[in-house]
Amino acid sequence: RAVEGLGSRGGSRDAHSRGGLHTADGAHAHDPHHDPTVLTLPVFLRKSESNTWLESMGFKKDKDRQIIHSMKHGDILAKKSFEFINYFKDEHDVRSILHCIEDSKDAIYNLVLSKYRNNPQRVVHIADEICKSNFPVTVGQLQRFLSKYEGKPAMAQENVRRELVDIKTTGVKSEEKASFDILKAGITRATVLLNNLGVVELTENLQEALREAEGIITKGAEEEARREKTNEEEKERLEKEKVAEEEKKIEEEREKKSGAPGFASSMKKDSQQQRRVSNAAAAGLLGGHGHGTEDHGHGHGAVHPAVAHSGHEAKASLILRRDAVQMVIDWWNSTLLLQKRYRGHRERVKYKKLCKMRADAATKIQSNVRTHIFVSKLKSYLLGQYNSVVEQLWDDEKNLFYWYDKKSKQAAWEEPEIPYRPMIRDRFTQQLMQAWPVLDNAVAVEKEAAFGICMICKEEEATRSCNQCEVWPGCKRVKWGNGYLHTCFICYSTFHSDTAEKRKHTFSVTKATMARPLTCVMCNGLATRRCKGLVLPEETKDRLQTLILQSLDSGLDGKKEEQISEEDFVEAVRVTLELDGYMSNERIAALYVECRGKFKEKRKNAEIWKRFGEHLEAVGEECDENYCDDCWENNHAKGRRKKHEWVGFKAGCSICVECEMLPALKYCTTCEDNYCAGCAKDTHRHGKKHRHVFEDIREELEPHQMHCLECDNRAGSDQCKFCKKSFCNSCLLFTHPKQCAVRIKLQGGRDKESHEVTCAVCEKPPDTMCQQCGDVYCSVKWMGNPGCFRKTHMKGKKKDHACMPYTYLEDRQKHEEEERLRAKLEQDEKLAKYLKEKAAREEFERTLQKKADARKYKLEVEAQKEFEEKHMTRMAMTAKKSFGRFLPSLLGGGGVQSKKSMKRMMDSLPDVRKMQEEQDGVEVAEG
Repeated sequence: RAVEGLGSRGGSRDAHSRGGLHTADGAHAHDPHHDPTVLTLPVFLRKSESNTWLESMGFKKDKDRQIIHSMKHGDILAKKSFEFINYFKDEHDVRSILHCIEDSKDAIYNLVLSKYRNNPQRVVHIADEICKSNFPVTVGQLQRFLSKYEGKPAMAQENVRRELVDIKTTGVKSEEKASFDILKAGITRATVLLNNLGVVELTENLQEALREAEGIITKGAEEEARREKTNEEEKERLEKEKVAEEEKKIEEEREKKSGAPGFASSMKKDSQQQRRVSNAAAAGLLGGHGHGTEDHGHGHGAVHPAVAHSGHEAKASLILRRDAVQMVIDWWNSTLLLQKRYRGHRERVKYKKLCKMRADAATKIQSNVRTHIFVSKLKSYLLGQYNSVVEQLWDDEKNLFYWYDKKSKQAAWEEPEIPYRPMIRDRFTQQLMQAWPVLDNAVAVEKEAAFGICMICKEEEATRSCNQCEVWPGCKRVKWGNGYLHTCFICYSTFHSDTAEKRKHTFSVTKATMARPLTCVMCNGLATRRCKGLVLPEETKDRLQTLILQSLDSGLDGKKEEQISEEDFVEAVRVTLELDGYMSNERIAALYVECRGKFKEKRKNAEIWKRFGEHLEAVGEECDENYCDDCWENNHAKGRRKKHEWVGFKAGCSICVECEMLPALKYCTTCEDNYCAGCAKDTHRHGKKHRHVFEDIREELEPHQMHCLECDNRAGSDQCKFCKKSFCNSCLLFTHPKQCAVRIKLQGGRDKESHEVTCAVCEKPPDTMCQQCGDVYCSVKWMGNPGCFRKTHMKGKKKDHACMPYTYLEDRQKHEEEERLRAKLEQDEKLAKYLKEKAAREEFERTLQKKADARKYKLEVEAQKEFEEKHMTRMAMTAKKSFGRFLPSLLGGGGVQSKKSMKRMMDSLPDVRKMQEEQDGVEVAEG
């Protein structure tokens, strides 16, 4: 507000005259955030960064622009100049703003007197005029005003009312009350929420802040009432003293009426002077600012109707914002800080555990590596002694050891540098004997390495040839390899890790390592399937765990648990676990005897069920082999293997380089190797390999073919009869039937295998189902064929099986027709609903557009009206300053008080200019 006052009153006349004329007809004239005529403090500070804009606003002088820049970027002294002279001391000051202005008269007087020390009367007048303002004045305002009229007290006295009085530097009471109501409502709502959350301390602090804020308003009102009462009493006392003094003077005049005339006249002048002094004193005590009894509309008496000024709500709002809102913000930030610190502490604890685990792992790895290195060196040293031709012997005559070379037949008293066969003491007799006495009884014949086989281990294929090791000590020279050492990868690494010189050797790759393709275990041909064994449903495993828990709970009541009998065990496996189709009764009974074990009476039911669960897991892993299509069908046609499941893969596909037993599903871009899912996870679990990136290995597709929608690895070679989607043969047979939404819906929510669409024998449409087997059959008969059902139920217990009608195909066709009708109805309903919503949306948009246009037109009319009023006011003020001495005669002695008088002033401007020119001509002629 001080800056607005500086730009409109304290700046040049250009700034005052241009105040709101910029782009008044703009597109956003109705919006205060976009209208340049509404110059709020944030808008002014943002635009004041540009000196060009400040010059366009009328701030031509560099000094004025520096003052404005100092508000935003100035030092402490510059910012201190924006402090108020006559404002509240603090939020607990019970005075009103008008009383604060009255009480600051001495401070203002001293500041003005420091500039005009030789004009105390004008200083008193200037201070009185400033105290008539309804708004406080800043130090910077007063300093700039006094600097502007440096050495010109008369002009300062003349212009003080226009440039310093009633400049809006604070908010008015209505604005402060609105802010107070908003803060109070928000804090009250926050108090209720915090009380519901149980935050007692913060709730009490907010309530205390509300009570303090309301108490400030109450105390301020009481203080104003007290001051009003005091002013009234003082006014009555002065009136009584004035009347008594008048009566006393009248009596004295009557008594001295016969006195000299000169004395009477002097007494009359004294009485008039004393009357003026008493009137002035009364006006000063009551807060008046005029001379004598004149009232200029700014008196600070008891009542100030229709005067806009700051109230006690500003102090109350400050308390709420500082002690309530800021406290909520501080509590919120503290909560966030606590959460951050706690999470950081938790992560640090995890990191310390991780570091400790890594340190332990590193120590273990180092220990294993050192052990391996020591064992390798020890093995190499012992092998050197074992295969050495030099032996250590004992000479009884000289009581000394000597060394004998069996190859050269020479003896020596000095210990050789090469490894030799030492002498040791027998464990029992402590007599000297040569190590490895078996060498004396049998001579080991070294096996010669076959062509293409490692010359060291003589088992693996040779893949590397050392370019430096032409003769390998301890090994016979073979007839192939051109005299160089050919080894596998492991033997090459082990043999060349003994010394630093060997580690410098180079090698040539003689054969690239390549995993052999997967072959069938039966015919040794290329495999296309891998048996997964007996895959039990997850519901069966859950029921087994329930049986184990029930058995454990039954023994907690202190009673002796009865061991489950063989009949109950068989019944539970067949009915509860639903394993009737997987095992026969005889097999279940044999498993019961095996799970019960030797200690028949002491075995608890929970242990029996646990052993049975372990047996089921072993059954699932008993057939983990690769097969071709024909061998799998032949090997799994009968018995328990008929229930096995398999997963397919392409013949000759890439296999895992780690286990060499499963097809590769992952490709490591860093290692550049293929892995199965399990090996990829196990080999890349720790270390830097944990950050390696894998890519899925997918089968190559043929034209017009897509990948399986279930596994997304194999080609979709088969199509589902229900949903018509492409799947691989294994997913279509085992995985997809349990998840096919169309199939389950057609079967009424059931996914059992009894809902077949072909006969189990001839694959024709079925119409009969066996109640015991669950298979479906057709009723087609001809001579020599009694029907598929009767043909398969002629022997054994199947003769007693009963059949029932199978209407699944008819129900399925009927259901499909109903689904088509329902889908068509849903589509029609969706279309009608969409059209209805579209029409309602268009009507709503038209209504909103009409309201927006009406509001825009109303705002434009109000803005044009306000602009015209401001324009007339500015023109009237300009005329008053320029031709003030001619206006009384033109306006009939009246002031500018209404729109009508302003219009008359505007109409009389040409006459004023003419009178001004005539007066100037007369003065020139007289000169």
